[in-house]
Amino acid sequence: MGKYFAFKDNVILVHGVKKGLIQDLNKEKIFSIDENSKYYLNKLLNGTSIENIVIDMSEEIGSKFIKYLELLIENELGYYSDKKIISGKYEHEKCVQRSVSTVWLELRKACNLNCCHCYMDCNINSDFHLKLLTINEWKCIIDELGEFKPKKIIFIGGEPLLFKNIIELMTYVKLKCPESEIVLYSNLTLLTDELVECLLINKIKVVTSIYSNIPEIHDKITKKNGSFLTTTNNIKKLRKFNIYVQANTVIMKYNYKGISDIQNYTYELTGVIGKVDIIRDIGFSKKHIIPKELYELHDRVKTSAKFMPVNKEKLLRNYSGNSCWQGKINITCDGNVGPCIMQSSFINNEYNVREHKLSKILSDYVIPEFWILSKDHIDVCKDCEYRYVCNDCRPMNIEGNNKYSKGKFCKYNPRIGKWENYSDFRGDTSYEVSPD
Repeated sequence: MGKYFAFKDNVILVHGVKKGLIQDLNKEKIFSIDENSKYYLNKLLNGTSIENIVIDMSEEIGSKFIKYLELLIENELGYYSDKKIISGKYEHEKCVQRSVSTVWLELRKACNLNCCHCYMDCNINSDFHLKLLTINEWKCIIDELGEFKPKKIIFIGGEPLLFKNIIELMTYVKLKCPESEIVLYSNLTLLTDELVECLLINKIKVVTSIYSNIPEIHDKITKKNGSFLTTTNNIKKLRKFNIYVQANTVIMKYNYKGISDIQNYTYELTGVIGKVDIIRDIGFSKKHIIPKELYELHDRVKTSAKFMPVNKEKLLRNYSGNSCWQGKINITCDGNVGPCIMQSSFINNEYNVREHKLSKILSDYVIPEFWILSKDHIDVCKDCEYRYVCNDCRPMNIEGNNKYSKGKFCKYNPRIGKWENYSDFRGDTSYEVSPD
């Protein structure tokens, strides 16, 4: 056995206030460790000899500690050395993304449906009080977007098909951003033959929503009789022209017991596996249509250390900025700019495309206010050992207009190293490496 112990390259120790996390970036594994393990490991990784660690321990504890080091070596996390080596630190400079990867273009806030779960609480009158961007103003935005070369441009609403110049705009986007993937998010109840032709010619993908394989349930959610039939018939029309269609589902009180049947139905309808999302309590309260079982069964509330390990690139991203917001911008129908389609309460309306170039809004506002917002900046989360493996949806967690709030969907208290109501939920599935 060597005099010192060190972690291998790309194995790091992330410190929480109480506990710690070993991240193995070579094998993309994570290991939770307790307070004592973190304390002694930190001393070893900073060059204290094994002898000087063990000397203050009883013979029994010292023997357990050596076995603990052997366990770390067995897991290919570290090694003995005759030389003092400083290891286990993550010393990269923060490198927040500067390029635009995804752009949402909110053409209208209004919607011809009135879905009960809508996070924007849209209806046909949602934007009557706004000064909507004109087709020419949108074209100026697209001209500048072409310089950013975004990977994906998404037309959203409300219902984007309510924008009367949508065909002209989609054609213009394809012309100016030929390398971007273009996607239309629509309920498809307003689809016309001219729109189908535009989608086909410009190779635009379509994403829609089906809330049930039972028409009455779908229509109850959209609050529009006949919407199921109209949407499904138009999906079939698009499929006849081999236009890509994906049908996603939001699950809530009215449909959560039929998830498998809905997924099977949407796959048969589109040939694409649709996404399933749990209703988000954003906008006016949705609590009356959120059964508790959804959060428990689908892990919306985090009650144990069930985190996906990350690779080197993902760690650098999470360390540098917000795990979700980086690279994303949303432009509203009246020209305001933010990082996300789900939250507008904390957006500064001074940064409007009518007043500033998009490049200035990005450099002066979106990047410094949102993209850099890693969990090192979030209340409580900044004290947590899991902060670089925990994905962050700020709109779901924001309390009031405080974009730095931890929120209510994580039940871990890193300051005491315990999960609240732990026994009420399924067990912890994290790896635990401890000498005890």
